[in-house]
Amino acid sequence: PAAATQSPTAAASPYTGLAGLSDNTKQQLGQLGSGYTPSQNVTAAQQYLQNVVSGKPGDYQSQYKGQLESLYNQVMNRPNFTFDLNGDALYNQYKDQYTQQGRKAMMDTMGQAAAMTGGYGNTYAQTAGQQAYQDYLTQLNNIVPDLYNMAWNRFTQEGDELQNQLSLTQGLEDSAYGKYRDTVADWNTERQQATDEYWNQYNADYSDYANRLNYWNTIAQQENSQYNTDRQMAYSQAMAILQ
Repeated sequence: PAAATQSPTAAASPYTGLAGLSDNTKQQLGQLGSGYTPSQNVTAAQQYLQNVVSGKPGDYQSQYKGQLESLYNQVMNRPNFTFDLNGDALYNQYKDQYTQQGRKAMMDTMGQAAAMTGGYGNTYAQTAGQQAYQDYLTQLNNIVPDLYNMAWNRFTQEGDELQNQLSLTQGLEDSAYGKYRDTVADWNTERQQATDEYWNQYNADYSDYANRLNYWNTIAQQENSQYNTDRQMAYSQAMAILQ
């Protein structure tokens, strides 16, 4: 493109100052001998090329970079699975529920046992009540494996969701970058086409100029030669008359 802004200048015709040239030849050489002037087609092609070059796409700017970095860090820095029974909300909910039901069952069992023994079987009643309470605690402990599996499934699902989000965002990033590369490729193609068009116009125009300059230089040489021949002939005729 830089070279496209420069145009060589042809040397002035050596015949422009000769007296033996016709007015038309002098006029033609006067116009051509001052140097090459690009035509409107060349100027338009050059301007178009400069416009294309100045429209070069900027560097790629990712709109997903921050999101990708965040998701990647979450995936890579995700802590290992741990199960804190006492910190599990669902376990504590079940614990409160079974504890209350166990206490109620213990009181009911103790009351029924006391009624059956006429109020004298305190040890039996306490033992029976404690057993009823323990049964509910056993039921609570029996659901711990289920709670563990539920926590593990949640942990696994959260990891899968992070991976899916990362993959989806990476796909969007790849698609956006692909469109950017297409834009750059289109620009390179257009720039090359504009460059070729400029040089085609320039070479054709300058070749036409050089041909016309060469033509009129030839005409000037012929006219000047004829002029000198005529002068010599006239001189010889005059000398013959004088002799």
